[in-house]
Amino acid sequence: MLQSKYILLVLFALFIIIVDWVTPPGIAIGLLVVLPIIATAFFDDSTTTQSIVLLAVAAKLVESILGPQAAVPPAVWITNRILVVSSWLAAWGLAHAFRSLRLAVELQRNRAQASSQLNRLLMSLVAHDYRSPLALAGQTLDYATYTLDAG
Repeated sequence: MLQSKYILLVLFALFIIIVDWVTPPGIAIGLLVVLPIIATAFFDDSTTTQSIVLLAVAAKLVESILGPQAAVPPAVWITNRILVVSSWLAAWGLAHAFRSLRLAVELQRNRAQASSQLNRLLMSLVAHDYRSPLALAGQTLDYATYTLDAG
């Protein structure tokens, strides 16, 4: 199940990268790769985030080297690439922070559930230990009352 979600995220990132390749250099469609990068925070390991970021950076390098050189001033396409790649790196850090928070919260939840189950077990044991002597005392009182009434 996780493997198919990972493949979908990679395909989504590749789709955005391909759309970015075919759009003019002044339009930063590559910023949308931030979405699958942050979505990797739902995975327990950080390799999914790293692989998507590295795939996107490699694709941006290939585009810079092999892509068509448009008649756009260097100030536009260099700024575009710096903005896009820095947003990917920021999303990488954000996904790591989200993942760490999510795992810490899940750990605390699991500990609370284990504590609740242990508390429930302890209370049932204590209730049983108190109930048995009280039942015995009640039966003794009933017997004593019966024998006193009987004579």
